[in-house]
Amino acid sequence: MIPNEKIDEIRARASIVQVVSEYMALKKQGSGYVGLCPFHSEKTPSFSVNEQKEIYYCFGCNEGGNVISFVMKKEGLSFPEAARKLGERYGVSIESEKSGVASFKDTLYKVNRLAATYFKETLYSSPGAVAREYLKGRGFSDKEFLDSFGVGYAPDGWDGLVKYLKGKSAAFDVIEAAEKAGLVAARKGGGGFYDRFRSRLIFPINDRSGRVIGFGGRSLGDEMPKYLNSPETVLFKKGTVLFGLSTAWESISKVSAAIVVEGYFDVLAMHRAGFTNTVASMGTAMTTGHVRALKGCGGPIYTLFDTDDAGKKAALRSLGVFLEEDVPCRMINLGFGKDPDEFLATKGPQAMKEAIIEAGTLMDFFFDELGRTNDMSTPEGKRAYFDSAVAQLGKIKNVAEQAHYVPRVANSLNLLPDAVYGALKGSAEGGGGRERAHREALFSPEERASKRSAGRAELTLLKVILKHPDLYSERVLAAIDEFGDPEMKQAGRIVAECLGAGSDTGGTIDCSALLERLEESKLKGWIAGAMIKEDDGFVVDPERMLNESISKILNVDSLKPTTLKMIEDLEGSGRHEEARQVRDRAKRAQMSKKR
Repeated sequence: MIPNEKIDEIRARASIVQVVSEYMALKKQGSGYVGLCPFHSEKTPSFSVNEQKEIYYCFGCNEGGNVISFVMKKEGLSFPEAARKLGERYGVSIESEKSGVASFKDTLYKVNRLAATYFKETLYSSPGAVAREYLKGRGFSDKEFLDSFGVGYAPDGWDGLVKYLKGKSAAFDVIEAAEKAGLVAARKGGGGFYDRFRSRLIFPINDRSGRVIGFGGRSLGDEMPKYLNSPETVLFKKGTVLFGLSTAWESISKVSAAIVVEGYFDVLAMHRAGFTNTVASMGTAMTTGHVRALKGCGGPIYTLFDTDDAGKKAALRSLGVFLEEDVPCRMINLGFGKDPDEFLATKGPQAMKEAIIEAGTLMDFFFDELGRTNDMSTPEGKRAYFDSAVAQLGKIKNVAEQAHYVPRVANSLNLLPDAVYGALKGSAEGGGGRERAHREALFSPEERASKRSAGRAELTLLKVILKHPDLYSERVLAAIDEFGDPEMKQAGRIVAECLGAGSDTGGTIDCSALLERLEESKLKGWIAGAMIKEDDGFVVDPERMLNESISKILNVDSLKPTTLKMIEDLEGSGRHEEARQVRDRAKRAQMSKKR
């Protein structure tokens, strides 16, 4: 746990303009800075940074936050990792007492580092000759290149690593740690330990920061399994890890695009050919964790899986994840060769470059396969095509993008586009509670508010107090407690707490601190936008609009004059809790009469 005062010091010292400028170009405009958003593709700048408020906001994709959340999203780091990174950069010393989990993780990092050193040293020793010959046969003999990925070798023996680790002095039990890391296993009957990786080429798997979190081993012959990965640990979660990410991230950020292949040798072959923005999902379809790890690249993700049926199925299984995360994805179709390694060896880098340029969207590939696998001459085939198409179209969050594909579906079935839109509308209105909750999450705050009579008033209240914090009062808090939207109520309470905390500083609000507390809120982006806009928009008379909003939310117009007078007197004397109780009793009485 990093102390709050240290977080405040980091935010105070770290210039958000300076930090953001290290990842993208910013141009001064008015009192702020603008640039092309690093989190989505665009041609016209919609990303804004306000140095005074220490926040950023994109009017295109609704992303917003402070300097720490920017580094978190751009580099895929956790909050503590991003805070420590900025602390080191700006000279903020962070000395926090580590928890047992953190200490255990450090131990695993250390034993993994020792193992990685052992495997690499073994590759260039006498026992490693067979592995070096294997690599040479596949076209990889450049030591510097192989070292950049930490490639090593586990010899054909049962206790090479065990003996190596026992010879290393450490402040922890290295063998116990190696067992926890999945490097060694206990012999049956309690006769010591043996190496888990044997007679295998070893690929260390690193996190974004370059720390070894696990290993992948490839057999040199026909031994099964061909690939053996570390078991899942507190460090290594296969569904969230991409091989080569630490090596590729600089290039990924530079070109604002990532290429995802299946295997270790595919990554090596792509990097050697100059496509250094390539990572591997290690034989699995893309998961939510994989996509989120690459989401900060600011551009599309290209899938480059094997051209066999398994590769196609893996690509199609990934479609739902990309749509859910609202990340553009294109599919590279090689049309020749089973995998990228084979394609490059046969066709060369220029052919690969052309294949990348010609890559179509994964959604287009989905429709191609849908038409190929359904008999469009039968009513059953048309129905299956239509149902699957509408299901995927309904997941697209951008209206313009959805409209791009609607005519294709309509033309495939000789329908008018309105028929497809009608089906999409029916799908959005139907479904169970879980589906409805999912769709509600896709609505903007304005769209969600318009569905309820008091919704617009709730939004107005938040906008007014964010722009005019000096108008905050206990009546505002009482109104927030009556918000009908749970997400909006939670965000409103956090806003109120920050405004209350700043009541002794002349009605100001720490925008950066507020967004930090809203890190998990779906309204974080909307609130960042409300704070960063230069003008008040529709708020012509803020005090009047605030009072009208409060009245509508609290439904005070329906209360008796005597009850209203009692509430006003209680609030005027500072007895806010009693005023709330009187209001609640009056509203319950009204509800009883209606029944």
